[in-house]
Amino acid sequence: LFRDGIREPVGRTKKLVLRPYSFKEFLKAHDKEHLVKEIEAWHPKNTFSQNRHEHLIELFQTYLQVGGLPEVNELHANGKDWQDHLLQLKVQYEDDFIRVFGDSKLSLYQRILKRVAETIGYPSKKATIVATNQQAYRELDDLLSQVQRWHLVLKVGQESYMPTKSGKLIPKRYLFDVGMAQLLGRQARPQVDLLSDASSEVRTPLGGLIENAVLCELKVLNAEVNGWRYKTNGSEVDFVAQKNQSIYPVEVKSSRRFRKNFLKPLLNYMDLYGLKEGFLVDLMPGSNQKINDKVIYQIPVYCV
Repeated sequence: LFRDGIREPVGRTKKLVLRPYSFKEFLKAHDKEHLVKEIEAWHPKNTFSQNRHEHLIELFQTYLQVGGLPEVNELHANGKDWQDHLLQLKVQYEDDFIRVFGDSKLSLYQRILKRVAETIGYPSKKATIVATNQQAYRELDDLLSQVQRWHLVLKVGQESYMPTKSGKLIPKRYLFDVGMAQLLGRQARPQVDLLSDASSEVRTPLGGLIENAVLCELKVLNAEVNGWRYKTNGSEVDFVAQKNQSIYPVEVKSSRRFRKNFLKPLLNYMDLYGLKEGFLVDLMPGSNQKINDKVIYQIPVYCV
């Protein structure tokens, strides 16, 4: 409505961002309200049984493939062809883009979404989208800003305790919906299987998809989110979420087994900024990890 050259209506306007379904909304769309109530009552001191935990992981695995777009969810819940509709939505977004920008920049728009989907969880270098010696590279900043304003791409800035001389770290970028991320990035990512004890080569790219899902959950909670590094090549915390003047460091892992070194980045951040609580999101049933006067809540990914 409010693109360049269009006069805004007289009076007050209020902007509202409608995001894809969270995991709990995904469960509701599939008539599993009882599981939503169980998740809301979950606590690290009273975790689910192994059978219930694995059932929820299986459902979350389905959510990573289907995503949270309402029409896609309705088709999936009714056993219809949701995959074809997800593909149709991708084409509809491209048609919307053409109506605003024309078709001369369509290939660059497609390249942006595809490369973001393929590199989720990694620093998003512009040169990985378009080579610096190509003409399209000069148009990249404007187009990236536009897809971020449209909330198709979620940019997460990176902060540092010991910044570089330029003071800038490469941001990370994610897609607005995990189903669309899986559709666009599946050639660079193995099949989603969260219940197997896969190698790190398989787990790492799946970790990016889980990271994307966690970010979407934090966005549903209207949290401001950044990433954090101790220094340019130092330890990092995936997300630092801020809401109601409280700060929540969140580390995301795609592992089904706990390792103490998972806690190091969180503890480093908590020591530096005087925090007593941190959060580790993974594929385990959950627990509390107490270290001296600090506690790290180990949260299963379906309970974010």
